[in-house]
Amino acid sequence: MMRLSAIILSFFLIAVSVVQAQWSQCIGPFGGRVTSITSTQNALFVGTNGGGVYKSTNNGSSWQSVNSGLTKHYIQSLAIVNSAVCAGTLHTGFFRTTNEGNSWTSPNNAGLQNGGIISLLSSSNTLFAGTNGYGVFRSGNGGTTWTSAGLSGKRINTLFVNANILYAGTDDGLFFSNNNGNSWTAFTAAPGKTYIQCYARHGTTLFLGTLTGAFSSTDNGKTWDTVNIDNMSVSSIVSTESSVIISTLGKGILKSTDNGITWNPVSFAQPFVNVLYVYGSWIFAGTSYAGMYRSNDDGTTWAAMNEGFAAHTVTALSISATQSYFAGVLGDGIYRSKDKGNSWQPVGLEQQSINSIIMRDTAIYVGTDNGIYRSLDDGNTWTTHNNGLLSRKVYAFALSDSIIYAGTRVGLYRSTNNGETWTEAGLTNEYIIALDIIGTTLYAGTWGNGMFRSSDNARNWYPFSLENQDVRCFAVRSGKLFAGTTSDGVYRLSDNQSAMLQSGLSSEYIRSIAVASGRIFAGTLTGVAYSNNDGETWKNVGFTEKAVFSFLAVDNTLFVGAEGSSIWKTDIGILTSTNEQNFSSDNIYTFPQPAQDILHISAQNIPHNSQGSILTLDGRLLHTFSLTESATFPIQHIPTGIYIITIGNNTQPLYRGLISIAR
Repeated sequence: MMRLSAIILSFFLIAVSVVQAQWSQCIGPFGGRVTSITSTQNALFVGTNGGGVYKSTNNGSSWQSVNSGLTKHYIQSLAIVNSAVCAGTLHTGFFRTTNEGNSWTSPNNAGLQNGGIISLLSSSNTLFAGTNGYGVFRSGNGGTTWTSAGLSGKRINTLFVNANILYAGTDDGLFFSNNNGNSWTAFTAAPGKTYIQCYARHGTTLFLGTLTGAFSSTDNGKTWDTVNIDNMSVSSIVSTESSVIISTLGKGILKSTDNGITWNPVSFAQPFVNVLYVYGSWIFAGTSYAGMYRSNDDGTTWAAMNEGFAAHTVTALSISATQSYFAGVLGDGIYRSKDKGNSWQPVGLEQQSINSIIMRDTAIYVGTDNGIYRSLDDGNTWTTHNNGLLSRKVYAFALSDSIIYAGTRVGLYRSTNNGETWTEAGLTNEYIIALDIIGTTLYAGTWGNGMFRSSDNARNWYPFSLENQDVRCFAVRSGKLFAGTTSDGVYRLSDNQSAMLQSGLSSEYIRSIAVASGRIFAGTLTGVAYSNNDGETWKNVGFTEKAVFSFLAVDNTLFVGAEGSSIWKTDIGILTSTNEQNFSSDNIYTFPQPAQDILHISAQNIPHNSQGSILTLDGRLLHTFSLTESATFPIQHIPTGIYIITIGNNTQPLYRGLISIAR
């Protein structure tokens, strides 16, 4: 009985690992949102918003993700404590690694009242954590346990020590403590209640970056004066031997060589920069949307350094008439793949946030936060097409014969001349984020006001369903409309098309829906779910810890655009095989388990001379065989590992299961 239990457990673990293993990350798009940077003697570590932690051992020339053990991948802060790399996350508190990122552990966050850690500071064997609205916490044992250190109710953006005094830059000004955080005093004079974001020291001068500018102090922080920069949001400050360099949210990077008296902008490709970091002779800049940049000349010139840094948020995916694949990303334009989605390269619209992509014949239309763009040459060049649009924020498209519909923040627009001009098409002042068509009926999903529909080419609109809800996305399968909401999961259009019915996936934030291989796939804040019975029941299929923003199905491959981790793909048949077996596994026996050199298969009540296959977990065919009631064949040529066995067609098999080979 013990041996049987062990076998059952081992195969349960195999099934779980197979589901997770089905997802492989594509090569690019490279870039993304950087939140924090730190380093050890051997490596540079970068925190991202959704992609976890990346590591470089060659001064940023290439990167690899190091997320084993991180239960959530939204990193807000990084610090070094007694040679351990520590990470503060947005949702799940504190993590640390003692082996250069090979694995992460969470010491249970005992004493932390809020999982959101915005800033970290190590000082004299004490670790301080600044939280999002719960003040400062303190740990004397490397983060194993925590106690409150005051400033409850405040967001702690930065922590630093100067002249043995602990400082906290908050959303309510600057505070200092002379007793290791036991009590705090606010600066009532400058900087006052300014939103403090960052700190640096250059020689004897201290600098503070704020939401609206910067301050400096030449008397060890006793008094502060305004720095001469115009109303800029200063996100980070670093000091080199000869310069002070600041990054901004919207104005790129500025540099001062006279201790902050005058500032000059440097040539930098990205306007939004979150963090600067000095690492040896290099200066690194982590951007809001375009990943990592590096300078080796004191910040005068910069180059992108994103090889392997796949941390983009991919908001839209599509395929063109020429079989090119296109991806729209947050804040960094359009990427294209010419090799069936394996690798991706940028093809324009840099610094644009892409909301939607639609294809019409050989034309590609892209909706952005700055209007509509069109390409007639497979994405090589782009032109703007905003004539008639009262809002440049375009979130959704739909096609109906010769008409293109565009959903914007202030209503619906239509074009009958391939986007050259646009005219209003109703739903004025509605925030339209989803569009789809069934027959002659056009459906619109709105932010906060449910669904509308029109059956006369958008001349007249009527409220339809899901009142007061955010209807984020649509998909159509066999004439049935599915709608994803931001708070109540997925709904399905009733058979008589009179109402939307709650599906079996409720109480979820649905960001995207797709139809592929006869199934409905839903992207949630925590992965992918699918249904093969029109939404009655749903199954999670791995890809956890990631918010899914977009889908693309091509043949039997499903591509997923994720928040903070670019694009992933899977074979739909293999992905769903652990949940779907059209032929009872009670009638199929494979033995021994694990097998060594010979595999035996016996079966009952299957079609005569059925074909079988053994495949790798990524779908590569290794062996075929014929089966009526039994089959025995050598497997010495197949390496040790876990494999998929199918009987029948590989795409829609009668049976699909797992075998293990061990020697």
